[in-house]
Amino acid sequence: MLVFKDNCSENLVSSNHFLRDHEPWPPMQKYDNGLDDLYGLLYISGNNNSVIANHISETIDTQYITPSGATPVIIHVISGKGNYISDNHIVATSEASEGQDAAEESCFSAQVGALLTIDKLETLDVITVLVEKESYQNTILDTGSDAQVVLDRSVNACRATPSPGV
Repeated sequence: MLVFKDNCSENLVSSNHFLRDHEPWPPMQKYDNGLDDLYGLLYISGNNNSVIANHISETIDTQYITPSGATPVIIHVISGKGNYISDNHIVATSEASEGQDAAEESCFSAQVGALLTIDKLETLDVITVLVEKESYQNTILDTGSDAQVVLDRSVNACRATPSPGV
């Protein structure tokens, strides 16, 4: 959804709603961007970027996660230093797949049908922030629980949110 490559630096990403879900309209389901769920919805390679106060939603049936059985990554910091990731609200859910009516008449009908299934959603395990070893001196605040934020805490700062149910 958002890719900062080749050492992009000093960018501010704030107050957005990012949504990743499976295309509900059958004629478009065969198309995707070719990236797996380990790549990250937000991919950062650079220094001193700020990702603050975004709402990031991932609603996907586990059958569509690639590679199969993987834990999806939401924010992936590949390299660089001094990135500031704070106060992002991440909602990750999954719905048991019931199949799609191939005769769905319109894209609009498919979207409305997808929205009406909200009561069937369950929590999806995700990695909210993954900071690779090549990246250091980053600050991650309130963007996931201890189990959801993966980074080397000896070279990065992290304040986790309370675990669900606490």
